[in-house]
Amino acid sequence: MNNIPLRSRKNQGYFLVTLLALFFVSVLSSCKKDDDEMVSPDVSFITFIHSSPQYPATPLDFYIGGVRSTSALMFTETSARYTGTPYFGIYSGSYYIQVGLGGTTTQILAGNMDFKANETYSFFVTTKSPTIDSASAIITTDNLSAPSTGKAKVRFVNVSRSATALDLALQGGQALFTNKAYNSYTDFMEVNPGSLTFQAKDTGTSNVRATSSALNIEAGKIYTIWASGATGAYELQMMVNK
Repeated sequence: MNNIPLRSRKNQGYFLVTLLALFFVSVLSSCKKDDDEMVSPDVSFITFIHSSPQYPATPLDFYIGGVRSTSALMFTETSARYTGTPYFGIYSGSYYIQVGLGGTTTQILAGNMDFKANETYSFFVTTKSPTIDSASAIITTDNLSAPSTGKAKVRFVNVSRSATALDLALQGGQALFTNKAYNSYTDFMEVNPGSLTFQAKDTGTSNVRATSSALNIEAGKIYTIWASGATGAYELQMMVNK
């Protein structure tokens, strides 16, 4: 986990006082070093996920360095809705990240985040615990190395607001990941591709909490399966990482 000191704030207005340039990968340009050597700037990549069980009916806005990068994300949506790609790119460096209630000046989460060159991040909004209404974040550094030939990769993130740890299993098959508590996540692992149905179960039991639809898992691609839901609710979501 990327240990970023993001601070939770309730009912606190904020205003944009500094606008920093935010560029997507498609428009990142080279910069000139000395007079004759051209160098490319370092680039990092991120996706934002509205996974907050505290605000399942409220859209969220995301800001990087005072610039709104993603607006009005509904619960379970990712910033891929805007970019059309799993991640968007920014110049590497340290940025002030803010999360606010959509269309308002109410900030729920803020803090500095370091973006390392060529690193890829997923930013999940959650709460500090299943019982505490205080916004928090899980920030993963995503290893997108290609799976073996003929294989796909998946990982599991548990942000369903339940005190019960979960296993992720294939329907009618073995558990892929076990004993993942709230706000925890796994590394990517290889699986056989196909039309796969996933189930979230209370850890170590056959008690199914959520079942996905049949998902088309393709060879060569990388996916995140994540458990979402407010208190007592369980659903399984999927996003494509690569």
